Amino acid sequence: MSIPIGIVAIVILYEFSHDKFTKKPTDKDLVGVYHITDANSLISTNQYHSYTLEFKNDGTFYLTPTPNINVCETGKYFVDWQFKFNELSFQCDKGFTTAHIDRNFSGYRIEFIVGDPDSGESIFFSKEK
Repeated sequence: MSIPIGIVAIVILYEFSHDKFTKKPTDKDLVGVYHITDANSLISTNQYHSYTLEFKNDGTFYLTPTPNINVCETGKYFVDWQFKFNELSFQCDKGFTTAHIDRNFSGYRIEFIVGDPDSGESIFFSKEK
């Protein structure tokens, strides 16, 4: 009986601590150059560094054409924390595409979900240090 209660308590504690203690990056924090760090076998690991996502100070972005990511090369970006799993919006000429800011206790990375969200296929970009 104590094992199921303990598991439920751990899940609740993790959800509370994750939201309270992981940093939500500001627009200024996002500025910089990112490269792919994980692509769930969608892109060969030796090609990760050839794909770039750059957030600029003026609220614009540049994205190297990347397989499985349907986002224009340049446009504007916006951050809105009220939309869970779609915190980041990329505005192209006539439309928007969203991405997720995957936060953890050591930082964050930008996640583009590929296809069905339940499939678990994503492409992750991390900021250059």
